[in-house]
Amino acid sequence: MNPADVGKTALVAALAVYCFRDPAGEKRVVIQPEIAVADVQRFGVNIGFRTSWGAEQLMSNVLMNPGFEGIIDRCLVDAKPVDDHRFVDRSRWLGRQDRFWTGATFQIRTGPSAGYTGRIADSKKNGSLGLPEFTAAEPLPLFSPGDRIALTRISDAGLPTQWWIPTDSTGRVSISSETRPRSRGVRSLRLSPQTDRGAETHSYLDAIGHRAGALLPISGKWRLSFWSCARGGSSLAVTFGRAGGATWIRHAVARAPQWNHTVIEFEAADEGSGVLDLCFRATGTGEVLLDDVELKRFAEEDQAFRREVEETLSSLRPGYLRDWQGQLGDTLDNRVAAPEARRAWRYRPGGNEATDFGYSLPEFLDLCRRVHANPWIVAPTTFSDSEWIELGRFLLEWAAGGRFSEIVIEFGNENWNSIFSAAGIADTQKHAEAADRAFSKLREGAGQLPLTFVVNAQYVNPGAAMQLARHTRNAGLIAVAPYFLRRLDAGESSGRALEDLFAGDGGTLDGLSEGIRKIGREVGVYEINLHTTEGNASESERNPIVAGAAAASALAERLLKGLGLGIRRQCVYVLSGFDTKLSARSGYVRLWGITRDLGPTKRLRPTGLALALLNLATEGDLHRCRSPYTDLTVAPFRSARGWSVAIASAARDYKELRLEFPSDRGVALPTRCLMLKAATPVSTNEESEQVAIAEGPVRAEGRLIRLRMPPYGLAVLLPEAAHHG
Repeated sequence: MNPADVGKTALVAALAVYCFRDPAGEKRVVIQPEIAVADVQRFGVNIGFRTSWGAEQLMSNVLMNPGFEGIIDRCLVDAKPVDDHRFVDRSRWLGRQDRFWTGATFQIRTGPSAGYTGRIADSKKNGSLGLPEFTAAEPLPLFSPGDRIALTRISDAGLPTQWWIPTDSTGRVSISSETRPRSRGVRSLRLSPQTDRGAETHSYLDAIGHRAGALLPISGKWRLSFWSCARGGSSLAVTFGRAGGATWIRHAVARAPQWNHTVIEFEAADEGSGVLDLCFRATGTGEVLLDDVELKRFAEEDQAFRREVEETLSSLRPGYLRDWQGQLGDTLDNRVAAPEARRAWRYRPGGNEATDFGYSLPEFLDLCRRVHANPWIVAPTTFSDSEWIELGRFLLEWAAGGRFSEIVIEFGNENWNSIFSAAGIADTQKHAEAADRAFSKLREGAGQLPLTFVVNAQYVNPGAAMQLARHTRNAGLIAVAPYFLRRLDAGESSGRALEDLFAGDGGTLDGLSEGIRKIGREVGVYEINLHTTEGNASESERNPIVAGAAAASALAERLLKGLGLGIRRQCVYVLSGFDTKLSARSGYVRLWGITRDLGPTKRLRPTGLALALLNLATEGDLHRCRSPYTDLTVAPFRSARGWSVAIASAARDYKELRLEFPSDRGVALPTRCLMLKAATPVSTNEESEQVAIAEGPVRAEGRLIRLRMPPYGLAVLLPEAAHHG
């Protein structure tokens, strides 16, 4: 830790750095009885997007859009009035084809007419001034340039997203308003084969390819179920298997003109790595209707998320789960809908590939309950007043009986980021205005629930974050994402790269935290991890740094320093994600997941191991300490179970530590040491388990404990009652 980085803030008080020696001249870290941060919270994790192709195959029913439902389009218009019926969007790139929004509803979200709802009679991609233009069915109320207007369009006419239709089936696959008995959806899929040509649809899974191998193993006992009816001279067959490997289902469905529920059970021992392909194919003449398809393991009948997700989260013991899955274009009705009735959503231009389909709020909250974490919910900026009120009522019902000690509600995601500008509000004054209105409506429905309201700001733009904090009335938390190690260049030695990994941020978070605190708000961290996508380093140079053992200590150091600044709510990004594309060259880097995969290896990456270790120690109150080490972060906690300590090393050499605890009788000292064990600081868990948590001895001498920290090491000292899961 470098005093120049942290300045004169709470961190210096919490984790003070100056030399202290005993009479024999031996260095000591002296833990103080004074509390630095009271009632700390365990660190959280983002659940993230659901995909059908990568490591983020999160749900027990592995099929997305199982009811073949339609699509929701929602966005925010940065509006400018033209006349009493027309307005334009000042963002040209968000324009859709002419009449796309015709029939859509809109609601003004900021300004004197906030809350006004109307209908779009016509829309143009290039209207006045060459900008996207919208014509209201009724005269518009007063609003100003820069006010935000939310548009909502729900379409059940098009083909379903998240399903693939081969070119040779074009024109013979459509949708039907007829649904299976007691369906909660509004439509089904129609396959209309011809005498010489069939009609088929596919769901492809686990398609990341050779980079990762199989990430969704089909092993053990599984069940495929679906509803169908075959009319005229048509027949339906279903197959399921892995390309280049086993085929587990080849089934001809009995012809039936009425809806029939088919259940196929099968055992699998998956050893392949090709793409998984579920195919429904109709032949003959007439039509086949298909509805509500489910493919899941028997062992997961009673849960929405795969057991690997729940088991991994239980081992991480997160204090918070953050629900960010691109839901900015969703409606509240869809957020709470059953899977078979849920539509895909989209908030910016693009075809079906731009849509998202995710888990619901009930499923997310149930997962939080199962793993004993508080929910951090990202609520769409596009919600109407009535949706914010109903969200409050929904949460009030779900949280009855004190199920959660806190529910965090964040207004959208990265409003400052141009990537999300189709449903974001970068202007800090408009952002605060819209968020304050939303939170007021939410409180109206939620009553006295323990809610924490959050607005988000750009970490590298502290000035804008301060402005947002000054403007908002209802948000108590200003959340940022202090990612680190953004760049790595070719030819850089591992020693130099490791030094860069532990480089400070120049006091950015320190200054932001201090400034926000003076305004009467708190700082939160909605996302944090390495962000090493820039530079020209190759994958082979990059991955040992970002996925190596030292990354665990670097992440832990950042989290502990943030906590020392009083940042009590921090969420790592993200539970699962095998790799991501590089910014400056071709190739990938092993970010962002803190798990290598959720099957078959179920190995945590070192960053995941760091989160697991920290959450064993982080409880009670963070205490101040005096330390002679500038390259060690020492965080002592006192709880009802006794003393625990988290230690992260940025040192390239071994360190002999001597920890002195206060003379407070009856408070248990640590008796166990859990430490990250790795052959080198750049060992990874990518191809085999090279980094693990190991238990070591605790050498106690009265109120003193000795510990030997390895280079770039991470350790926690725990009282006897603490158990590593």
